[in-house]
Amino acid sequence: LSCHQAGAMSPYKQSPPEPGPPSYVQVMSLDATQFHIGTTSLTVTRATIDVPWGVTFVDNWYHYRQLSLLVTNLDDDSVFEIAGVQCGDLVIKINHDPIAEWSYSEALDEISDHTSLTLTLIPNSTQSTRFLLFLDLLSSDLTHIWSLNNLHSLHICGVRLPDGYLDLRAITCPHVLHELAATKCSLDNISNIGGITRFTNLRRLSLGHNKITHLDPDIMRSFLKLEELLLGNNNLEVFPEILTQLTTLRIISLVFNLISSVPVAVTRLVQLEALHLDHNYLSSLPDHLAHQIPSLRLLTFSNNQLTWSDERIKEFNNHLDLIDFSGNGRQAKTGFDAYTVYNNRATLRKRRPKGKEKSLLRKALSS
Repeated sequence: LSCHQAGAMSPYKQSPPEPGPPSYVQVMSLDATQFHIGTTSLTVTRATIDVPWGVTFVDNWYHYRQLSLLVTNLDDDSVFEIAGVQCGDLVIKINHDPIAEWSYSEALDEISDHTSLTLTLIPNSTQSTRFLLFLDLLSSDLTHIWSLNNLHSLHICGVRLPDGYLDLRAITCPHVLHELAATKCSLDNISNIGGITRFTNLRRLSLGHNKITHLDPDIMRSFLKLEELLLGNNNLEVFPEILTQLTTLRIISLVFNLISSVPVAVTRLVQLEALHLDHNYLSSLPDHLAHQIPSLRLLTFSNNQLTWSDERIKEFNNHLDLIDFSGNGRQAKTGFDAYTVYNNRATLRKRRPKGKEKSLLRKALSS
């Protein structure tokens, strides 16, 4: 065993090998997709404490200043190499004891004082994971997320959070994260996601099926590259005004909320392609919405309280590829239950869309 700290390399108990009985190193690795611990037992030879392990460690401290050991070098045919340990692996437990609160010297002493070790490690291959899904787990399963240095997409669904707080401050490379989804986590405020303002390169943010009542403007201003925002099935009573300042947005979904109006300032979103407002309490939309947002192609606002004339509906004819206002027809002045436009060819229908049309609507709404 050798150690490397503060740039210095020094030997650590490297006596000549002596013959003796075999001992065991058990390597416990964390799975690359959901961090479930799997165990593998391997037999190696290390007769006495005086025989070196043939491994070099560097102390590796992550966001909370907690310790792990980074394997930086392995001697050929060393017991660690035979056991399956590779350079770049991170040791987080020794003999089942977490080392996060230990000092670096305590960890080295624990390794040196045994002829048999059980190691729990995060493999180097896992650390390059780009996509990670947590489904119906405890928040403690997020403990080792700090180890991922190339995490591009993080999906968290149904995780039971203590006090409704999702702590993502341990992500050590926040600028790499482009997609974040935290759904069915009982979040009531975006500020309850710890460290979220560090994700300045987010392209897609999905926080559906929570209890969010408003968006903190200071937090949302951190997402200057955001393209998709999905906030369906929450408790928003007002269209968040801050969204009108995020001019990179292409898709907004606010379905199944409590919104009663849309601000005129939404026309500032010059790159907006899809706006989904179904199942709210809308009684009006800004005039000439489609005309003032030339990029808009999909507009859905079914099951609201809108009262529009046929002329108002037809003004979308030259702009949209798809519009759905079903569920407003019986209350509106128009006699049509749905109005759809495909490839700039208008069709008025006194029935709900079927077949291909229904499939297209479903796909649009599911986004």
